[in-house]
Amino acid sequence: MLPALTLDIRPAGITEVIIDSPCHAGTAAELSYETLRFGIAIDADGAGSISAAGFQQASDATLRFADGEAVAFNIPFADTERMDRVALVWDAPVKLALHAFEFGAVPGTPGHVYEDNPRGYRDVRRKGGGYLLEYEPNGVGQSIEVYTYWHRTGGNSGVVQLMLGVDTRTDETGSGICGSGPQAQPNVMILRSRSGQIERSRRLRVAPLDCTTVAKMTDRYISDGIDDLIVRKR
Repeated sequence: MLPALTLDIRPAGITEVIIDSPCHAGTAAELSYETLRFGIAIDADGAGSISAAGFQQASDATLRFADGEAVAFNIPFADTERMDRVALVWDAPVKLALHAFEFGAVPGTPGHVYEDNPRGYRDVRRKGGGYLLEYEPNGVGQSIEVYTYWHRTGGNSGVVQLMLGVDTRTDETGSGICGSGPQAQPNVMILRSRSGQIERSRRLRVAPLDCTTVAKMTDRYISDGIDDLIVRKR
């Protein structure tokens, strides 16, 4: 039986991809588009879903199952012309974080958008502003964090400073993700879109940090490699 797919187009550049495939029950599938790879868990009934984030009006996509079966299709997205998006993507088994400081915000204030203050579309729908989406691998796929700035006509203009957070790069010397450990310099990719137009992706390697240095850092952010987001009044 061929996998059945349903696409539920939602506001703010989100399309729910719903999978019904009993033949692949209890496995994981990988959804790929725009060089991104998302992991989707398939439950015991063969059902799975993901709220896919769009970077342009439509994207060519492939859904690949554990047995090699693949389905190619096109995902449409709504409202991408009203938003800017920046994705932080990595494959290494480490926990990184994307931090957005809106219009001069400092750490820990409402304008600091990150995993502990992700906000959501409902929070910014009327007044404009940013929010964070997070995707974790499910045996397949990548770790992905997406910052979205939703534009409101007549809204604020200014700069959103974007940084890579190293607050979750543990200072435990046995972890291998600081000092000279095997995961101390993870490769990351930055994918950006402005008003539904994708810009060229950028790949970089995170600079290694000494384990004792990490332990002493108060604000654990790296600004190199992620360009700030310039918000223009509409």
